[in-house]
Amino acid sequence: MAVFTPVSLPLLNDWLRTHYALPAANGIAPISEGIENTNYRVQIGTQEYVLTIFELWDDTAVNYYTALMQHFHAAGLPVPAAVVGIAGKNYHHWQAEGVAKPAALVPFIAGAWVATPNAEHCRQIGALLAQLHIHAARFNIPYTSPRNHAWRQDTAGRIREHLTAEQQQLLDRALKIDADFSQAALPAAACHCDLFRNNVLWHNDHVNAVIDFYFGGDEVLLFDLAVCICDWCYHDGQFDPDLLSALLQGYNSQRHLCDLEKQLFVDALNSAAIRFWLSRHFDVIFPRRAEELTPHDPAHFEQILRTIHSQRNFFEQLMKAAA
Repeated sequence: MAVFTPVSLPLLNDWLRTHYALPAANGIAPISEGIENTNYRVQIGTQEYVLTIFELWDDTAVNYYTALMQHFHAAGLPVPAAVVGIAGKNYHHWQAEGVAKPAALVPFIAGAWVATPNAEHCRQIGALLAQLHIHAARFNIPYTSPRNHAWRQDTAGRIREHLTAEQQQLLDRALKIDADFSQAALPAAACHCDLFRNNVLWHNDHVNAVIDFYFGGDEVLLFDLAVCICDWCYHDGQFDPDLLSALLQGYNSQRHLCDLEKQLFVDALNSAAIRFWLSRHFDVIFPRRAEELTPHDPAHFEQILRTIHSQRNFFEQLMKAAA
């Protein structure tokens, strides 16, 4: 849970009255998900919304994210779009302790995330991710992914002294693979970059909403797919072949991987795993001041990274079978 900026109902209603043609809110409660931004569930009459106050991102980033969500929403994909205010903007500023932070109001979408996905869940999410990638090719606002290769190199240097000698060896191996992967001429576009299970809401076994695009940016599509696979297809210390096959089948039903993407599939998994291993270590080593904050355990992605390195042959054979 993360709450960095406290919000009261009177402050919320002052903000709503200034920026939106909406009635006054009659309820507000913090949301117990996420570790980067402040999120509140807001009740306005019979309608519900999510207020997000962006703690890390500036106006350029928030303009990108809200525009990207609007782009996908307009294309008919299950992505909620931010409410447009009276000035025609899809985000505004929240004043907190003399600091103006970007903030957006998005309709609350009913549904629940799936803790233990089955093959059908994975097939659907693979197909949806491919559709996001196809429509992202027509999105023309550039924005560098905030957790790209340069960030991974820099963060590795900052946490290195806090790792054991064995962990440092794993880090060095993963960074070398990541450096080579970052130089490959692979298809790229605006990506979610954080399509974990808890960022997909389901209703009656169908996707009702994809949420939390706030780590997205211009990125290699294969990296985005690898991030998804690392969360949806890994459990009990291994990648589940049935879940992995289903997700890839779903993806390929909408967009086929090119030959180079198949060749570098394992390297993409390495880059995805090290990205989250590093960020989780960073959050533990350098905790941020917050009213409520529970960082994720980095050991989970260390285990995933080691599994990827030890099962390279398995993934290479999987790609050959998918050819």
